[in-house]
Amino acid sequence: MRKAVVLLALVLSTGLFAGCDDGGPSGVTLADLVGSWIGDEFEFTNQANPAESVDLVAAGAVVTMTVASNGRYTIGAADPLGSGADFIKGAMLVEEGFLLATNDDEPGETAAFSVQLTANRLTIFTDEVDYDFDVPPDGINEPADLLAVFEFATGLTAADLAGTWEATEFRFVSTPTPTDTIDVIAQGGGLSVTVAADASYELTLMLPGEVPEIQSGVALLFGDMIVMIDEVSPEGSIRFEYGLAGQTITLRGEDSIDFNDPPDGVDEPAVVELVMELQ
Repeated sequence: MRKAVVLLALVLSTGLFAGCDDGGPSGVTLADLVGSWIGDEFEFTNQANPAESVDLVAAGAVVTMTVASNGRYTIGAADPLGSGADFIKGAMLVEEGFLLATNDDEPGETAAFSVQLTANRLTIFTDEVDYDFDVPPDGINEPADLLAVFEFATGLTAADLAGTWEATEFRFVSTPTPTDTIDVIAQGGGLSVTVAADASYELTLMLPGEVPEIQSGVALLFGDMIVMIDEVSPEGSIRFEYGLAGQTITLRGEDSIDFNDPPDGVDEPAVVELVMELQ
C-alpha cells in the first residue's frame, strides 16, 4: 500500500477547496461532528481518467478523525503493519452545509468540503485536490476528486483519554538480551503525557542522565493499538498495545535505547513497558 503520509500531505495542503455542490444539507452543525470517526473510505479519483482511483482505506491504511467541541480537529493515518504514519491538525466549522477547515501547517488557507451526515455516517467531498496516481509515485500530482466516508466511533477513542497521565512504571527491556533492563522511574526519570480532546498530545520525557525532552503529536487508536505519531518525525511513530482499567493504562511497544553504562552511542532494540495513571 502507499504510505499514509501521502494522504495527509494532500488533503489540506493545497489551499482552498470548493465542494462540487452549490449548497450543502441543512441542519448539520459542528456539534454533530464532535467525537472520533473511523475512516471507511478515503478515495481519490483522477479527474482526467475517472476509471483510475485509489482508496487508501481499502489499501490498508487506518484513518481517524477526532473533533473537539471548540472546533479543533486532528486526522491521523497509519499503516497498521508498518511504520508509515502521519497527521494533520487545525480548526473547523460548518457553514451553510459546508465543512470549512484550516490546517495548522498552512496558515491563512481554508479548505471547503461538501458534507452529509446520516445517522452515524459522515461523508465529505471536494473536487479540487491533487494526487499522484503513479506507482511508484513520480512526484507529479494530477487534479482529483476526494471522497471520504467516516463512521462514528463507538468504542474507546483517543478523546476518551483526554487529561494528563503520569508514568508509575516505565522500563526498557533489551530485545536481544532480556536480562538487560532500564527502570526509568527507579533511576529518577519519568514520563508525563497530556492528551487533548482533539487527540493531540504533548509529552515530557525524562530519561536518566539526559535533558528532559518535550514532544507533541497525535494519538491514533485502532483495535488494541495506540499509535503515537510524533509531529517532528512521524516516520518514527511508536505503536503500543494497550489496556485500560479505570484510570490506569498499560502500554507495551517497541523502541530502541543505549543499554551501556556509560553509554557508547549504540542503541539496541527494546520493548517499552509503561503503566500510567490519570491525574
